[in-house]
Amino acid sequence: MSPDKFDTSSTEQPAQTDDFSNPIANAIIGAIVGIFLSFVPFAPLLGGGVAAYLQGGTSGDGLRMGLAAGLVMLIPYLFAAMFVVVFALGMAAQSAFGVFVFAAIAFGSVYTVGLSIVGGYLGIYLRQEL
Repeated sequence: MSPDKFDTSSTEQPAQTDDFSNPIANAIIGAIVGIFLSFVPFAPLLGGGVAAYLQGGTSGDGLRMGLAAGLVMLIPYLFAAMFVVVFALGMAAQSAFGVFVFAAIAFGSVYTVGLSIVGGYLGIYLRQEL
């Protein structure tokens, strides 16, 4: 009797790797690093780098992990901006002030997500080189 090549009842376990490759958890970890280091210039770069370094993969995977970490990192920043605009300024928004606030939030969003994406690429580069 020849062995069935489609038999999936093998008792062999898949090889364990050292990678912690849960992308959601790595994006959250990278975002936490970026938020806690927000007093450091270019902190989103570090957050995206940590997320991509933990995830591993190709440079495209690093860009995606940087994007995910940046978007998660953006959530508390937007809540803080909303708090400042609504509560601290007393909702005294005129049209010129509203344009300024929108521009500041847009710049902060591009800064956060953009640097996280670059950090994701650099995190994968460091992981492959080290």
